[in-house]
Amino acid sequence: MTPGNWAVDLPFAQFDPATGTLVDAVITTAGTIDASASIENLAPVAATINLGVSASIQANAADIGNVASIMPLAVASVTLPALQGTFG
Repeated sequence: MTPGNWAVDLPFAQFDPATGTLVDAVITTAGTIDASASIENLAPVAATINLGVSASIQANAADIGNVASIMPLAVASVTLPALQGTFG
């Protein structure tokens, strides 16, 4: 299992103004969130299950702080049929 809270510093070379004028900079951050659930309906009636998984992904820069953040949310809903027969 991978720890949930982690951070990695990624150094890059400072812009050299002798090479021209810096007009803009693009920083791309990617994150992956994996989750799974296993659900059984043992009731004699159908049941609807709602599941939500959320996260917070932040990009920080030294001496600047937070430069971007996103809070993705994945939601799902499934209706499970009633248990047929007996559970045992």
